[in-house]
Amino acid sequence: MAGPATSSPDTTVRCIGLKISVSRSKNRIDIYLLAMNDIQEDASREYLNAVHTAAYRAELARVKGQ
Repeated sequence: MAGPATSSPDTTVRCIGLKISVSRSKNRIDIYLLAMNDIQEDASREYLNAVHTAAYRAELARVKGQ
C-alpha cells in the first residue's frame, strides 16, 4: 500500500501504521525495499523514519525467532 505510486500524504500515513504494526520478520525484505524509495516531498523525513523503525522492529523479531 505504501510506495512510489501512492500519493505522499497517504504513503506517510500508511508507513506510520506499518511502523506500529510490525511484530514479525515475515516481510523484512519488502520493508528494506520500501526504504529504497525516496519520496521527494518528504521534507521532515517521516516516511523514512517510519520505514527504518519498521525495519528495526522486523530485525528485532527475527533475532527473537519470530
